[in-house]
Amino acid sequence: MIFQLNFMKICCLLFLFFALSSSHLIAQKTYDVGPGYPKTQISQVPWSTLAAGDVVNIHYDPNGYHEKFLISTSGTVAQPIKIVGIAGPNGEKPIIDGDKAKAITGQLGFHATQPYGLIFIEPAALANGTDCSAYGPIPHDIIIDNLEIRNAHPNFTYSVSGGAQQAYASFSCGIYGERVQNFVVRNCNFNHCGLGLFINSKFGTHALSQNILVERNTFTQNGVSGDGHDHNSYIEAVNVLYQYNFYDHLVAGAPGASVKDRSAGNVFRYNWIVASEGHAIQIPESQGGLGYIDQLPSYRQTYIYGNVIYNGKVGASRIIRYGGDQGIYSSYRQGTLYFYNNTVINEGDKYSVPGALRWSTSLFLLPDSGEVGQVTIKETVDCRNNIIYNQASTLGALPSTLELMSTDLTGTINMTNNWVSPNTIDMHAYYNIPINLGKVNHVNTFLGNNGVNNPNFNNYATQDYTLSAQSNAINKGTVLIGGALNYPVLEEYVKPLTSKPRVVVGPIDLGAYENIFVEPTSVSGI
Repeated sequence: MIFQLNFMKICCLLFLFFALSSSHLIAQKTYDVGPGYPKTQISQVPWSTLAAGDVVNIHYDPNGYHEKFLISTSGTVAQPIKIVGIAGPNGEKPIIDGDKAKAITGQLGFHATQPYGLIFIEPAALANGTDCSAYGPIPHDIIIDNLEIRNAHPNFTYSVSGGAQQAYASFSCGIYGERVQNFVVRNCNFNHCGLGLFINSKFGTHALSQNILVERNTFTQNGVSGDGHDHNSYIEAVNVLYQYNFYDHLVAGAPGASVKDRSAGNVFRYNWIVASEGHAIQIPESQGGLGYIDQLPSYRQTYIYGNVIYNGKVGASRIIRYGGDQGIYSSYRQGTLYFYNNTVINEGDKYSVPGALRWSTSLFLLPDSGEVGQVTIKETVDCRNNIIYNQASTLGALPSTLELMSTDLTGTINMTNNWVSPNTIDMHAYYNIPINLGKVNHVNTFLGNNGVNNPNFNNYATQDYTLSAQSNAINKGTVLIGGALNYPVLEEYVKPLTSKPRVVVGPIDLGAYENIFVEPTSVSGI
C-alpha cells in the first residue's frame, strides 16, 4: 500500500488521534503511579504486559521519577495505550529524569539500548541477534502526554540494578523510538537531552515507523556541544505531522539542527522554530528506511507552512536544508519543498560585534557540488506568501547578508508573492566558482515597504509578528499550487503552544499571521 499523505489523510489522521484521546473510551486497566498511591515507582507498572486500552497515570512528584521505562506492546485504534502525566497543584508536569536514573530490568528481551535513552518504545526481542527477524511485532497505537522529559545526556549517568553509575551515550534521547506506528507525543517538555525525540525506521516495511503526530511540545536546551548528530527531534518514518510546537536553539556549541526529518509525508505547520547553529529545519534523504521510504511519492514533497522561523545572532548560516546530507545523490529528495505563509526572521551581525558568527545567511541550502559532485540536481522550492525579514541583531551593526539560495548546481527556487527585505540577494557566492547554475525566479517580490525595511509588525521588540494596518504585506498573497492545494493555511500559531483560526478576508496576507484578530482557542481535540 502506498502511503501518500494528503490533506484528507491528515484530517483522518488527526481525527484518529483525537478520537484515541477522547475521554469516553473505557480503559481496560488503569495504573496510578505517584505519592499516596500503592505504586510509587514507575518500575512497579507491569510494562511488558500492557494491553489495548490500558492507561498509566504518572502523578506529579516534586522529587521527579529517576527511572527509565520501555513500551513494547500495542494498543488498538479504538483503545490505545496511554501514558499520561497528571499535573501538580500549580500545573507542574511530572518529571521523568535521566539523572542517576534506574535502568530497565526484568523486561524479557530488552535490547542493548540502555545508554541511548530514557523512555523507550521498541519491539521485544525474540532471540539474540541483530537481524530484523529477531524482533517481535512493532508497537503501535500509543500516546505519551504531558510529561517533562529531561537529562538523558552524556553529562548525566544511570545505574543498572543499583550498580555503578554509567554515562549516557552521546546519541542519547528523551524518547527513543526504535520503530513505532500510530504514535502521538503531545504536551511534553524535552530539555537537557542529547536528542529530545528520536524515531527511526529499518529493514523496509518489516521495521517501519509510521503515522507520527508531534504536537504542542517544547524542546529546550537539548543537544551536545561539538556533536552534529544530536537535534531537538530526529525522525525517519512515513507520515509525520508537526504542529503547535516550540523548538528552541540547541545548547551552545551544538552544531545540530533544531528539527531533522528523513521521512516521507512530512508536514511542518503552525510551529515556532528557533534556528540552531546547524539549521532550523533539515530535510535530508532516507537512511534506515532506504529502499522503501524513498520510493513513496510523498517522499518527493515536503510542506512547511504557517510557521514562525527565527534565526538569531548565534544561529544558522543555512536556515532550511533540503535534499540530503550523505553525498549519494540517487537517494536524495529530488522533489519539491512547498514553503508558504511563513514568517522568517533573520538577525545576524556581519562583523566587529562580539558573538557575530556569520558574514552571510542563506534561507535555503540545496545540494551542492562539494556534497554530491557535478550532477544535475532536481530539488525545487516553491516559496510563496512569506515574509522574509533581515536585520542586524545589534544596534548600529551591519546585518548579515541574506541570500535566498545556496548551491552551485542546478537547484531552483520559485519566489511568488513574498515580502523580502531590501538588499536580499538571490544566490550565495561560492568561492572561486564564477558561474552559478541555480535559478531564483521572481513573481511579485515586495522589496520592503516602499523600499523601507519595515514589514510593520505590531511589536517587533516583543516578537509579536502580527501585522499592523500599515503593512504592505496585507492582502498580497496568491493562490497555492500543486500539492500545496491539499494543505490550505487554516490556523495561526499562538504562544504558548496553541493556535487560533486564520480568518482570511480577500487575498491572504503574507506571512504566518492575518491582519484580523480572533480570540485564541485551544487546539481542537485537546
